Parts: sequence; structure tokens; C-alpha cells
Amino acid sequence: MKVWITNYCLTKGIIELDVEFDKDGAGYCKKHLSWFYLDNKDVHTTRSLAVSRANEVLRSRIESTEKSLSKLRGMSFK
Repeated sequence: MKVWITNYCLTKGIIELDVEFDKDGAGYCKKHLSWFYLDNKDVHTTRSLAVSRANEVLRSRIESTEKSLSKLRGMSFK
């Protein structure tokens, strides 16, 4: 089954993998030597779901960075 991984979408992009899942929703990918679970928020069965999640992660990171930046701009040393 083809899945898209968004775990590292901000550093490596959306990763497309072929993974065989068992009846419990667990799958192993030999290429990455990793287990993946279908109920994980970063494993998607369609590219559009993965893109949606990646955009959500990006918005969250931007908000966090802007908050940190506003704190830094408010600092002053005397």
C-alpha cells in the first residue's frame, strides 16, 4: 500500500513509501527500517491528506516562530 509520511515534512518534505500493513494497521518498511501505523497522525493514505497535514504543520511552525520573534524584539539590554 502506498502511504505518505509527514513526520519530517519541514526538513525532508513529504515522503512517499510502499508499506505492507497487517490487519492491526502496523506496517514495516525495509527501505527506512521503520514501523508505521495507520492510526498515526503523520501517516496518510492519500497525497492530498498529506499535503493538508504538512500545511497545518507549516502554519503551526510559522505561528510559533512569530511568537518567538516578537519576544526577541521586545527584549533590550541595558
